[in-house]
Amino acid sequence: MARTNRRWERAPVAFKDLRAFLKKIEAADTLVRVKKEVDFDQEISAAIIKAGAAALFCEKVKGYDIPVVANLFADRRKIELALALQTKNPIEEYLKRLEKLKPPRLVRDGPVKENIVTGNKLDIPAALPIPVVNEKDGGRYISSGIIVAKDPEYGYNLALHRLQIKGKNRAGIYMSELQHLHLYYKRAEERNEPLEIAVVIGCDPSLYLASVVTGPPDLDEYAVAGALRGAPVETVKCKTVDLMAPAHAEIVLEGKILPHKREPEGPFGEFSKYYGPQGNRPVVEFTALCHRDRPLYQTIYLGRRQRDNVFLTSLPKAADLYRAAKEVAPEVKDVYLTPGGCGRYHAVISMKKMFEGEPKLVLSVVLAHRIGVKHAIVVDEDIDIYDPHEVEWAMATRFQFDRDSFFLNDTPIHLDPSSAFKRKTGLLTSKLGMDATLPLDVAYPQVCDVSKEVMKKVEDNWQRYLEG
Repeated sequence: MARTNRRWERAPVAFKDLRAFLKKIEAADTLVRVKKEVDFDQEISAAIIKAGAAALFCEKVKGYDIPVVANLFADRRKIELALALQTKNPIEEYLKRLEKLKPPRLVRDGPVKENIVTGNKLDIPAALPIPVVNEKDGGRYISSGIIVAKDPEYGYNLALHRLQIKGKNRAGIYMSELQHLHLYYKRAEERNEPLEIAVVIGCDPSLYLASVVTGPPDLDEYAVAGALRGAPVETVKCKTVDLMAPAHAEIVLEGKILPHKREPEGPFGEFSKYYGPQGNRPVVEFTALCHRDRPLYQTIYLGRRQRDNVFLTSLPKAADLYRAAKEVAPEVKDVYLTPGGCGRYHAVISMKKMFEGEPKLVLSVVLAHRIGVKHAIVVDEDIDIYDPHEVEWAMATRFQFDRDSFFLNDTPIHLDPSSAFKRKTGLLTSKLGMDATLPLDVAYPQVCDVSKEVMKKVEDNWQRYLEG
C-alpha cells in the first residue's frame, strides 16, 4: 500500500473517463443531482445557472434516456481536482507537466465502440439530448464537442467548436479565422477535399483542458492531454473516418466538413455573454454515432451567467501568458484571467518589479499574445490578484492614467462584440495596458495593517476568543 501511495504522489491523477471524474467531484460534495425531469429547451441551462458553482447531474431529460451532466469546470477547485494540482502556484505545475508531452496510445477496442449507428439509422437529434442553450439561439447546439481533426502536414488538432444541429445527420459549424481548425479546413478545401472530423462529447477532463490550449498548428493536443494526466490517452480507430478518438469517451460523432458549402448558422450565445450573429458558415455531414452503453451527455453552458467555460479556458490561457511574460520579466509571479473578462479579455499580472518600465514590457507581451487580452493590469506581489477588491485598490491608489497606461490599436481579437459593433472593425480591436505597481524611486506611504504576529495570534485562537 505504501508503495502505491508513493507512485500516486509522483504522478498526476489519470482519470480514465468522465465517470471517474464525476465520482471525484461527488466525493468532494460539489455535485447536485436533479431528479425531476427537465426539458432540453433551456431548462437544462436554467438548472445549471441555479446550481451556481456546483456540478450538475440531470438524471431525466424529457424524451431521452440519457442523463446530462454540466458545470464540471465551474470553479478553480474543480480545475485543480481535474488535474490533481497540489501546489500553491497551479500554473507552475501545469507548465512543468507540459515539458514532457505523452503521445496517445492506440488500442484495439474501447467502451465508446459498444454502440455504433451508421447509414439511414443515424438520427442525432433523436438520439442525443442536445440542448437549446439560450432563448434566442438559432436551434439546438452541441457546445461541449471537442472537434478532432488531422492535417497532412500539421497532424492532429483538438479544439472546442460550436455545432448547430440542422437535421438527422447535418450541422453548421463556427470556426474563427484565428483558430487552427479553420486553417485545417481551408487547406482541405483548397485540395477540394472534405475535412474529416470526430466530435467527442463527454470524456476525461484532461482532454477538455488540452482542447483550449494555445500553441503552434502542429501541437498535438492528444499529447498535451497525456502530459497533463500523466499517462497517454488511449484511443481507438474511428469507424467511418481516418481518425483516432478517445477509447473511453461517452459519445463520438464521426463526419466531415464539406468543402465549398455554406449555410446559415447562428445566432448563438457565446463566451462573451452576447449572441454571436448568424452568418453563412461551413456544413458538417455526420456518418456515424458511437457511444458507450448508458452514455452520459456532457454540456457546457455559455451565456450571461456562465461559469464552466470561463474556468475551463482560463488556466491554459493564463499559463501561456505566464510563460511568455516570464521571458521578459523573470520575477512575474502569477497571471489571472478574470471571470468578469469572460476568462479571456481581462488579465491581472502579479510581479516583483526590478526596474522602472519593466511592467510595460510585460504588458506589451500579454496584449500582443494571440489569446486576445484587451485590458491588462500589472500589480505588485503584495496584491492578491484573485481578489477584485485588492486589484481595484491597487488601481485606485497606485495608478496614474497619463503616465501608467498605453494603447495598442487595430490588433486581432476573437468574438469581441465591441470591435464588431462599436468600432465596426470586425476582428480588430484596441487594447489597454495599465501599470499599477509602486514606484521604486519614491518613498511611498506605508500600507497600514495590524502586525502579522498579532493577527496570527487571533486567527490561531479564534475559538478561544469567542468562548471567553
